[in-house]
Amino acid sequence: MVGVSLFVFVGVTAFVFDVGRWWVVRNELQNAADAAALNGAGYLLNPPVGTAPPTPNWALATANAQGAVSLNSSEKVALSTGAVTVGYWDFAARTFDTDTLKTPTINDLPAVRVAITRSAGQNAGPMLTVLAGILGSQSIDASATATAVISYPTAAGAGALAPIAIGNCILDAGTGLWDPNNGSGAPVNNPSTGEPWKFVVASGAAGGSLCGTGCLCGQWTTFDADINSAAYVRKLIQEGNSTGVAVDSPTWINPGVQATNFGDVADNLVGKEIIVPVVANSALGSKGQTPVLKYACLRVDAGIQGGNQNTVCNEFPIGVPLKYGDTSTNKCVIGHFVDKPCSIGNSNGGGGPYLGVFVPPRLVQ
Repeated sequence: MVGVSLFVFVGVTAFVFDVGRWWVVRNELQNAADAAALNGAGYLLNPPVGTAPPTPNWALATANAQGAVSLNSSEKVALSTGAVTVGYWDFAARTFDTDTLKTPTINDLPAVRVAITRSAGQNAGPMLTVLAGILGSQSIDASATATAVISYPTAAGAGALAPIAIGNCILDAGTGLWDPNNGSGAPVNNPSTGEPWKFVVASGAAGGSLCGTGCLCGQWTTFDADINSAAYVRKLIQEGNSTGVAVDSPTWINPGVQATNFGDVADNLVGKEIIVPVVANSALGSKGQTPVLKYACLRVDAGIQGGNQNTVCNEFPIGVPLKYGDTSTNKCVIGHFVDKPCSIGNSNGGGGPYLGVFVPPRLVQ
């Protein structure tokens, strides 16, 4: 009985020891699969805005997912390969479809799946057992799978948005600022500079500046609060929206923001890319609440704070006319559309409207 008990005890000890090691190995593989899938998904929208809505760069995503595998290791041995699959993740049904040629529905998000296995001939082979060999098991296979997606914002989290709203009509072909027929849309370049047209995003004039007949470019917004004090708007310029702002939820339009806030833009936002809500054009002419339709990405070129500077609200830099300059005020914010996808942090992703703004890659499986 002692001999039999010793055999059982040693066997159980061997099993527990090697199973514990197997879980460590599997966690190493899971971490590697997670990292590779996230890295690959980050390249799905590598093409510039206008080559989507969206047509993912499957080849580039695959290459970067595969390349990330070798940056990880298992039991101090570098991994060499993983099985990378691309396709669409249906976030409603939680299913993965490898048909990259399909026409995606609103529920389909571009995805990268990575499977990493340690088995015979793969990644230095299976995990060799130390004690379980007593029971006749010399090695154990291990594997892990991860799926990551790129998604489009249905809600912008706190701090994600700048306090400026632009009119939906600015995206119409007639303004000459945005080409809606180029895939998901793309900025129109100024032929004299070869860069996207700059325009007055917001101004001190009532209703903002005009971007073509009847279309207002943009106006200040204070999101969930009907407050247009200089101090409050300054805080929004510096920190962004204080609470989440979802598509179809209301935001306050507040014309007449004080001159010092244009200086706050100059101090805090010039040279930076900002995410702004897009609203109906009719809402920009007066104070009130209006639903957010989607989000757009702009680069801020200047914040002009009064003084004898009317010219720069009509030409920027001096001598280069704005497509729709504002000669009615000497206070303005000047910006232009960005010709590459922009990441929006701290936000919810789903199948929201796509205008070049995406939620960073995240794991879904």
